[in-house]
This record gives sequence, structure tokens and C-alpha cells, in this order.
Amino acid sequence: MKYINTLESLRAVDRYGAVKGGEQYKGWAALPEKAGGGTAEDAARVILELAGHVTDEANVVALLVSREHCASMRNMALRRHHPDLTQSPDANANTQRINEAFRTIDAIMGPTWAKAGGGQ
Repeated sequence: MKYINTLESLRAVDRYGAVKGGEQYKGWAALPEKAGGGTAEDAARVILELAGHVTDEANVVALLVSREHCASMRNMALRRHHPDLTQSPDANANTQRINEAFRTIDAIMGPTWAKAGGGQ
């Protein structure tokens, strides 16, 4: 009986009732695209670019070899763009891009690095 009442209550709720007209919320569509796209290679290019390195294929592959190398390059990029260390008006945005790119790479490459022994 308890579950039936719960289901009836859920069915009674207007699905898109958060807005007066019953429209579906579309605020998520206005969110900015993730830094680094969604691939490890795109994220590596973001870090390399902001670290001041050439974003060619060889450097992208080298960056993705180990977590330590990737973290080192991230730290280099952060030193160049951190809001406490630079007067650039884009410092906050660049720092966010660097950190998001590293999280993207770590999420994608983490299992591979762990298997290779480079995921500490």
C-alpha cells in the first residue's frame, strides 16, 4: 500500500511544474562547453597551449604517457596563469580550463596509467 501511494503521488506531480507555463527547463543548454572538449587529446592540447608548448601530436602523446608528466605540465601551465601570480584578466578562466583539462585527462587515462604503473 505504501508504494502505491508513492507512485500515485509521483504521477500526480506535473512533470515540468517548475515553471508557470509547464515548459521544460533548458538552462543547461546555456552552460559553456567543457575545456578540452571531451577527449584526452583535446584536453592535453589545452594544457600544452597554456603551458606555452607546441601542441603538435608528438607533445600530446608525450603528455599522455604518465600522470606525473601530465601533472608536471599542468603545474607549469598553472604557474603561468594562476590569478595570484599574473595580472591577466583571463587568469581565473585559464586556471579553470587547466584544471578541467587535467580532470578530463585523469578520468580518461587514469585506468591506463594505473595498469602501466604510472598512476600514482
